[in-house]
Amino acid sequence: MNDVKTHRHLVRRRYWLSPLLGLVLFLVTLPGLAHARPSEQAARSFVDGIAQVVLKAAWPSAQYESWSFGGIRAADDNMAAISFRINARSFWTDGPIWLDVDVIVDDDLNVRDVRWGDYSANVRPGTAASLLSKLVDSGSRSTKASYDRIHVKNACSRPIMVAIHFLDLDDNWRTKGWYRLSPGERAYIDDTRNSVYYIYAESADGELHWIGDDFVGPVQSEGGYGFAKEKIESRTWGEWTSTFSCNGLQGVE
Repeated sequence: MNDVKTHRHLVRRRYWLSPLLGLVLFLVTLPGLAHARPSEQAARSFVDGIAQVVLKAAWPSAQYESWSFGGIRAADDNMAAISFRINARSFWTDGPIWLDVDVIVDDDLNVRDVRWGDYSANVRPGTAASLLSKLVDSGSRSTKASYDRIHVKNACSRPIMVAIHFLDLDDNWRTKGWYRLSPGERAYIDDTRNSVYYIYAESADGELHWIGDDFVGPVQSEGGYGFAKEKIESRTWGEWTSTFSCNGLQGVE
């Protein structure tokens, strides 16, 4: 009888200790998990700085359009995996293509690995390993920037097509387009040291136009589009966004 009672006490004690042990193990590993994951804001900024470099390594002839954030998750060896999708346009078919990417980083956003996911093109992406040195350079570039980075954002409820005329870092005036943006989407365009650039957009259905008369020129060697002037007022280098609402161009922020 005593043997049975003792056995029951042991069983109860094991049930009580099991969840306690699990809680202790969770608390011990929790700091490491939190330490390995950058904030979503930091991860988004990181992707914004490397998306075009990644596309050039995957499909050098493709035209970059935008990227969309996929999320952050824990990876092996106390690392984090930042997932995103690159949207581009095929050089061969002029049709839309996309590529899913995982970049493995440490808590300081140093790149440790690059992995391709699904993709829509008929041609397989290039070797991800060749990206590592380029991404390290790209990551350090933002901390030593001596230029402004131009973005555009679609705050309208319709998809839009955007073109931009700007002075590049080699002091050449260039026109780039078209960039297709879904509602709510923001896309990086290029870098400049000039405080003025010119921008044009129209809705994908052709019903809305964001135009100006500050510059008139072709896009992809076609037409004569009226661009509106945008001006960066800040005296420090930074990230700037021209936003298009359905009611008009909202200026640089």
